[in-house]
Amino acid sequence: MLYLRSSNKIAGATAFRGIEGYGQSGKMYDSSLIDLSFDLPMIIEFFDESHNVLSTIEYLQENFNVNQAVSWLAKSHN
Repeated sequence: MLYLRSSNKIAGATAFRGIEGYGQSGKMYDSSLIDLSFDLPMIIEFFDESHNVLSTIEYLQENFNVNQAVSWLAKSHN
């Protein structure tokens, strides 16, 4: 999150951590409020101009174990 704010100047970002889920193996994972499991997915949602988003996704894929990335164009309704 600090990279998104300081280095790439992303306009806005939010991080979500899963509280329960399963993967390809079918094994269930869950967490409590005290102990969040690192086996559960994390979603980082951010928005900005297309060129900033694409360069940030590239950085995250090169420097972290990013298995999936999804992006789409959005329209601001101010």
